Amino acid sequence: MKNIFERWSTKALMYHTFRCLRDRIHIDANARTNGSLITEQAKARVLHEVFGHWRYLSRLKSHEKSTAQVRHDAILRGHLTDWRRTFRQRIATRVIMHAKNSRLLLLVWNSLKMYTAEGRKKDTFRRKSRRFRYFCLLSSGFTGFKQNKENLYQNIRNFKLKTTEKLQRSLFLAWKTFTLHRKRNTEIEGTIKSANQKALLKRIWYSGFVIYYMQVQIVKRKLDDAIEHYEHTLLWKTITAWSKWCRDQKMLMEAFAQRARDHEAKKMIQKREHCFLNWKEHAIHRLCTRHIAAYIRGRCEQRLAYRFLTAWKIYLVKVRQKSDMYQRAKLHERRTLLLRYFTEWNYKREQRIRCRKQLQLSLLHWKISLQRKIFLTWKTHISMKMEERARYHAALEFRHQYFIRQGLRLWFLASTGLQEQRLQSLEMVQAAESMRVWRKVACIARQWRSKTLRARERPNAPIFPLLPFAMAQKSLYDSEKQFGRKKPLLLRDNEFTETRGEFHELNVFPRARPRPRKPFDLLFGQHDMALQTQKISHNHSQLKSVPEPKMREIGNEMSSKCRKEDIKSSDRACERLLSIEELASRLEHWMRRKRNLIEKKKHVQAMTSQIDGGILTAANSACRKRFVELRDALVDRIVSEEKEYNAAKQEIQDLAHVVALLRAEKTPKN
Repeated sequence: MKNIFERWSTKALMYHTFRCLRDRIHIDANARTNGSLITEQAKARVLHEVFGHWRYLSRLKSHEKSTAQVRHDAILRGHLTDWRRTFRQRIATRVIMHAKNSRLLLLVWNSLKMYTAEGRKKDTFRRKSRRFRYFCLLSSGFTGFKQNKENLYQNIRNFKLKTTEKLQRSLFLAWKTFTLHRKRNTEIEGTIKSANQKALLKRIWYSGFVIYYMQVQIVKRKLDDAIEHYEHTLLWKTITAWSKWCRDQKMLMEAFAQRARDHEAKKMIQKREHCFLNWKEHAIHRLCTRHIAAYIRGRCEQRLAYRFLTAWKIYLVKVRQKSDMYQRAKLHERRTLLLRYFTEWNYKREQRIRCRKQLQLSLLHWKISLQRKIFLTWKTHISMKMEERARYHAALEFRHQYFIRQGLRLWFLASTGLQEQRLQSLEMVQAAESMRVWRKVACIARQWRSKTLRARERPNAPIFPLLPFAMAQKSLYDSEKQFGRKKPLLLRDNEFTETRGEFHELNVFPRARPRPRKPFDLLFGQHDMALQTQKISHNHSQLKSVPEPKMREIGNEMSSKCRKEDIKSSDRACERLLSIEELASRLEHWMRRKRNLIEKKKHVQAMTSQIDGGILTAANSACRKRFVELRDALVDRIVSEEKEYNAAKQEIQDLAHVVALLRAEKTPKN
C-alpha cells in the first residue's frame, strides 16, 4: 500500500511539474502571438507612412524634396531607435524568462531529490526494524526452547532421585526381613539342640561327667567370652566398613543430585541418617544381648551380605552407566537433528535475505533508470521546444528585417526614380561607362580571389571546406556589418515579377517571405552526411565565385534602372552549404554520443562487479543468466558504438576546427 502511495505521489509531482511548464509555454506562445500582431501593425503603419510620404514627394519640387527627405530621415532614424530599444527589451525579457525556467527546474529537481532521499531513508529504517523484530522473535523462541529443556532435565533428575529412594527402601526392607527370619530360625535350632543336649546329658553323661562338664563349662565360658569378643569386634568392623561404604554412596548420590533443591536433599539425608542410626542401635543392642552360636554362621552371613551389597553396587553402576549412555545418545541425537535443521534453516534464511537484497537492488536500479529516462526525455523535449522557439524567432526577425529593407529600398527607389527627363540621357551614358568599368574590375577581383582563396593540399585538411564559401559570401553585402549579421536562411529567392512599367524597379524584389532553412542534421544520417560532405569537398574546386551585384552609381544617387539578373541573390550557390549552427549541432551530437558511451561503460563495470562479488549465487541461476545476457548485449552495443565513434574521429576534429574558424571570422574585430 505504501509503495502504491509513493508511486501515486511521484506521478502527481511529475504531472504538476509538466502542467506548470505547459502553462509557461502557453503564456510564452500568447506573448509571441501578441508581439507578432503588434509587429504586423507597426509594419503596416510604417509602409503606409512610406507610401504616403512617397506620394507627397511626387508632388514636390527639388528644393522641397531635399527638405522633406531630411525630415523623413529624422523620422526613420527615430523609428529605428525605437525598434532597437524594443529589440533589446525583448532580449532582456527572454534572458529573464530563461533564468526563471532554470530556477523552476532547479526547485523541481531538488524537491524530487529530497523526496527520493526520504524514501530511501524510510526503506532503511523499515528494513532495520524488520531485522530487529526477526532477531527478537528468534531470541524468544530459543529462550523458550532452552527453558523447556532445562525443566525436562530437572524433572528427569527428580524422577531418578525418587526411584533410587524407593529402590533403597525396598532393598533395605527385604534385607531386614531376611535377617530377622534367619535369626528366628537359628534361635529355634539352637534351642532344640540345647534341649536335646541337656536331655542327653541328663540321661547319659550327667552322672559320670558332671565334674568334667563343669570344668569344660568353665573353659567353654572363657572361650565363649573370647569368641563373643571376637565376633563383636568383627561385627563392629563389618558394620563400620559397611557404614563407610554407605557414606561414600551417599556422597556420590549427593554429587549426582547437586542441582536439586537444597532443602529437599537435606531432608532426605536427615531421614536416612535417622532411620539408619535407629536400625544400627537396635542391631547392636540385639547382637550384644544374644549369644553368637558359631563363627561359621556369622561368616556366612558376612559373606552373604558382602555378595548382596557387591551385586547391588554392580547393579547400580550398570543402571547409572545405561542411563548415562542413554542420555548421551539422546543428547547426541538431539544435537545432530538440531544441527541439521538449523543448518538448513540458516541456509534458507540467508537465501531469502539474498533474494530480498537482489530484489531491492533491482527495484532501486529500475527506479533510478526510469527517473533518469524521464528527466532526459523531459530535458530533450524542453531543449527541442527552445530550439524551435529560437528558430521561429530568428525567422520572424529575418522577416521583419527583410520587410524593413524592402520598404527602405522601395522608398529609396521611389525617391530617386522620379527625376526629370532632361537628365535621362546623361544618366544612361554615365551608367553604361560605369557598368563597363565595374565589370572589368569585378572580373579582375574574381580572378584574384579565386587564386588567393584556392584550397591548398594540407595533411590535416578539414572535411567541410566551408571557409572559402563563407569568404565568398562576403561580397554579397555592402559592408562588414551586413556580412557579420546572422543569416539563417541559405535558400534561393522566390521568383520575381516580370511587369515593366513606369516604376518597374519596384518589382524586382521578392514580395513573399523566403522558405525556412532545411534541417540537414535531421534529413541526413551519418552515412548520407559523410557522402554529402565528400561531394561538397570534391566539387569545391569546380564551383564558381559569386558575382558582385552590378549597380550603377551617379554621384550620391543610384540609377533608377538596374537589370533583374544583376540584383539576384547568390543564395543558389550556397544552398548546399551548412551553417555554423548546423555544424555545431552535429559536433554536439557526437559529443553527446561520447558521453553516453562513457556512462554505458561505467554501467557495465558496475554489473561486472555485482556478478563477481557473489551477489548472484547458484540458487538463482536463472536471474544470474539473464543478468549476464543483459551485460553481454550491452557490451556488444558499446563495441559497435565505439567502432562508429572511432570511424568518425577525423570528422569530429574537422568539425571542431571549422566551427572554431567560422566563429572567429564571424566575431567582429575591434
